[in-house]
Amino acid sequence: MKIPYRDLSVKDPELKAELLQSVDSVLSHGRTILGPEVDEFEKQIAEYCQKKYAVGVNSGTDALYYALRCLDVGQGDEVINTSFMDCHFKCNITMRRNPCFCRYLR
Repeated sequence: MKIPYRDLSVKDPELKAELLQSVDSVLSHGRTILGPEVDEFEKQIAEYCQKKYAVGVNSGTDALYYALRCLDVGQGDEVINTSFMDCHFKCNITMRRNPCFCRYLR
């Protein structure tokens, strides 16, 4: 069975130019982590959410980690999560929480 690759070609010339300019900017300054694009992203997300601050993270695992920290979920607390998400498990184990897997029944 042949599995097709995802088509990432961009048909819109204006969008393509904007994306190429962004990629060129990152390649020119070389800051692929915590560069000015991240600062701008965080500002735009905070504005969109009508909040003072927003934080961009590198993965769903980190997002869950910081969300649980902000909610003051502590060591030994039970966290209910789906068994379909590996990042939930890693996040809970890393923070020494007790994951409680559940499944959705229709």
